[in-house]
Amino acid sequence: MTRETLDAKALRYIREGRLRVVLVDTEHIEARVRGTDTEHVTGYERGGWYCDCQAHQFGRRCSHLAALQLVTVRPEREYPADRARRAQRAPNGRAPTPCFGNADP
Repeated sequence: MTRETLDAKALRYIREGRLRVVLVDTEHIEARVRGTDTEHVTGYERGGWYCDCQAHQFGRRCSHLAALQLVTVRPEREYPADRARRAQRAPNGRAPTPCFGNADP
Protein backbone atom coordinates (compact mmCIF):
# COMPACT_ATOMS: atom_id res chain seq x y z
CA MET A 1 0.00 0.00 0.00
CA THR A 2 1.37 3.42 -0.97
CA ARG A 3 1.60 6.16 1.60
CA GLU A 4 -0.48 9.30 0.95
CA THR A 5 1.67 12.24 -0.17
CA LEU A 6 1.64 15.46 1.81
CA ASP A 7 -0.09 17.33 -1.02
CA ALA A 8 -2.72 14.60 -1.46
CA LYS A 9 -3.41 14.69 2.28
CA ALA A 10 -3.75 18.51 2.21
CA LEU A 11 -6.25 18.24 -0.66
CA ARG A 12 -8.17 15.56 1.24
CA TYR A 13 -8.40 17.84 4.29
CA ILE A 14 -9.96 20.51 2.08
CA ARG A 15 -12.28 18.08 0.30
CA GLU A 16 -13.49 16.60 3.61
CA GLY A 17 -14.18 20.04 5.10
CA ARG A 18 -11.43 19.75 7.73
CA LEU A 19 -10.00 23.21 6.97
CA ARG A 20 -11.79 26.17 8.57
CA VAL A 21 -10.41 29.67 7.95
CA VAL A 22 -11.26 31.77 11.01
CA LEU A 23 -9.46 35.07 10.41
CA VAL A 24 -8.35 37.05 7.39
CA ASP A 25 -7.20 40.65 7.53
CA THR A 26 -4.46 42.75 5.98
CA GLU A 27 -1.70 41.20 8.10
CA HIS A 28 -2.97 37.82 9.33
CA ILE A 29 -4.54 34.61 8.15
CA GLU A 30 -5.54 31.98 10.69
CA ALA A 31 -7.22 28.62 10.25
CA ARG A 32 -8.05 25.45 12.14
CA VAL A 33 -7.29 22.13 10.49
CA ARG A 34 -8.69 18.90 11.90
CA GLY A 35 -5.83 16.46 11.55
CA THR A 36 -5.73 12.73 12.26
CA ASP A 37 -5.75 13.07 16.05
CA THR A 38 -6.31 16.72 16.91
CA GLU A 39 -7.18 20.17 15.55
CA HIS A 40 -4.18 22.32 14.60
CA VAL A 41 -3.85 26.12 14.44
CA THR A 42 -2.20 27.29 11.22
CA GLY A 43 -1.71 30.69 9.65
CA TYR A 44 0.36 33.50 8.28
CA GLU A 45 1.63 36.42 10.33
CA ARG A 46 4.34 39.06 9.88
CA GLY A 47 5.96 37.44 6.88
CA GLY A 48 5.90 33.84 8.08
CA TRP A 49 3.69 30.77 7.97
CA TYR A 50 3.08 28.77 11.15
CA CYS A 51 1.45 25.59 12.41
CA ASP A 52 1.35 24.23 15.95
CA CYS A 53 1.93 20.62 14.87
CA GLN A 54 5.04 18.65 15.75
CA ALA A 55 6.22 18.29 12.13
CA HIS A 56 6.26 22.06 11.59
CA GLN A 57 7.96 22.66 14.93
CA PHE A 58 10.81 20.43 13.72
CA GLY A 59 11.11 22.41 10.49
CA ARG A 60 9.30 19.96 8.21
CA ARG A 61 6.50 20.81 5.83
CA CYS A 62 3.10 19.73 7.17
CA SER A 63 -0.19 18.85 5.49
CA HIS A 64 -2.14 21.24 7.75
CA LEU A 65 -0.24 24.26 6.52
CA ALA A 66 -0.18 22.93 2.94
CA ALA A 67 -4.01 22.81 3.02
CA LEU A 68 -4.21 26.46 4.10
CA GLN A 69 -1.65 27.52 1.51
CA LEU A 70 -3.71 25.85 -1.23
CA VAL A 71 -6.67 28.13 -0.50
CA THR A 72 -4.84 31.39 0.23
CA VAL A 73 -2.50 33.83 -1.44
CA ARG A 74 0.32 35.22 0.62
CA PRO A 75 -0.40 38.86 1.44
CA GLU A 76 1.74 41.26 -0.55
CA ARG A 77 3.34 44.24 1.07
CA GLU A 78 1.95 47.55 -0.12
CA TYR A 79 4.52 50.16 -1.00
CA PRO A 80 3.84 53.92 -1.28
CA ALA A 81 4.09 53.73 -5.09
CA ASP A 82 1.30 51.09 -5.12
CA ARG A 83 -0.89 53.33 -2.97
CA ALA A 84 -0.30 56.30 -5.28
CA ARG A 85 -1.06 54.19 -8.36
CA ARG A 86 -4.36 53.06 -6.84
CA ALA A 87 -5.28 56.66 -6.02
CA GLN A 88 -4.84 57.58 -9.70
CA ARG A 89 -7.41 55.04 -10.86
CA ALA A 90 -10.41 56.35 -12.75
CA PRO A 91 -13.87 56.35 -11.07
CA ASN A 92 -14.79 53.11 -12.89
CA GLY A 93 -11.97 51.33 -11.03
CA ARG A 94 -9.70 50.98 -14.03
CA ALA A 95 -6.29 52.53 -14.37
CA PRO A 96 -6.03 55.40 -16.84
CA THR A 97 -5.05 54.33 -20.36
CA PRO A 98 -1.49 55.43 -21.11
CA CYS A 99 -0.82 57.41 -24.28
CA PHE A 100 2.36 56.65 -26.11
CA GLY A 101 3.43 59.31 -28.60
CA ASN A 102 0.79 60.54 -30.98
CA ALA A 103 -2.13 58.14 -30.51
CA ASP A 104 -4.49 59.37 -33.24
CA PRO A 105 -7.02 56.67 -34.25
